[in-house]
Amino acid sequence: MTQTNASVVLEAIHAVERRDGERLLELCDPEAKFIWPPSLPYGGKGLEGLLENGPAYVAAWDDFQTEAERQMNPHVVASTEGEVVVLWEHKAVDGNGRRLETPVLARYHLRNGKLLRAQMFYFDTVQVAAFLANAAKRATT
Repeated sequence: MTQTNASVVLEAIHAVERRDGERLLELCDPEAKFIWPPSLPYGGKGLEGLLENGPAYVAAWDDFQTEAERQMNPHVVASTEGEVVVLWEHKAVDGNGRRLETPVLARYHLRNGKLLRAQMFYFDTVQVAAFLANAAKRATT
């Protein structure tokens, strides 16, 4: 079961990399919750933060991520019967070539082989929020 759960989580991460919301929903329990730090534009919005308006996560990052930056390079750190912990990379580059690369530790809970809860722990949320704010400010000037 732990190998299957890890496979589900990795497939969900790859769906995010491909921006395949349909596949991601297939992997999620109907009660799934995604939890990001509230300081991020899509934080505190749960699964809707990933899917709303195109989705919010994608809307925040698409202008700053080519296919290369979307690659999260996930590594399973631990896996039990109902939980998987993954270390992945969040990468972006703004229009001026300023880069963001920060690790994220994520804890995923599964129920009946479906993703039930995903909580992301950014190593430096201040850096991530500042990157988005500065990139947005430069884009409007």
